[in-house]
Amino acid sequence: MSNTSNAANNDFSVELNEHSKVKKVIGVVSGKGGVGKSLVTSLLAINMNKKGKRTAILDADITGPSIPKVFGIMEKAYGTQ
Repeated sequence: MSNTSNAANNDFSVELNEHSKVKKVIGVVSGKGGVGKSLVTSLLAINMNKKGKRTAILDADITGPSIPKVFGIMEKAYGTQ
């Protein structure tokens, strides 16, 4: 089978949860640090919010998340069960 036919057979669609109100998910990723991922993410979220869209950011950098600093959040993150 050729690479072209393999690519055509891959289905990357995800079945949406009928109870979810999430319409779009945008990932900003890079394996390299210091390339502007947090800047792009925060500016995108601010811009979308100004256009009336509800936004949320998940900063998955466990070693040094920058998104809280961008938005002036000083408290430590905590979770609940």
